[in-house]
Amino acid sequence: MNKNSQIHFYIETPILQDLKKRAEEEGITISKLCREKLRDYSLLASLQETLENINRKISKEERILNLLKSALRRNSA
Repeated sequence: MNKNSQIHFYIETPILQDLKKRAEEEGITISKLCREKLRDYSLLASLQETLENINRKISKEERILNLLKSALRRNSA
């Protein structure tokens, strides 16, 4: 994948030290570690959106089922 964009940001020194330590442990650069974390975050955000969509659909189906049940009760009574 092409690396054609840059992001510059400021972070607290302790966070930088943690990133350096983890990158060193994994044998990768801090930049690569940050790219991986951003990619992971993107995947998690996508999964969260999918779960929210599923929850909305389930909620709609539950409302429909409840309406049908109440209509059946009224017709049975």
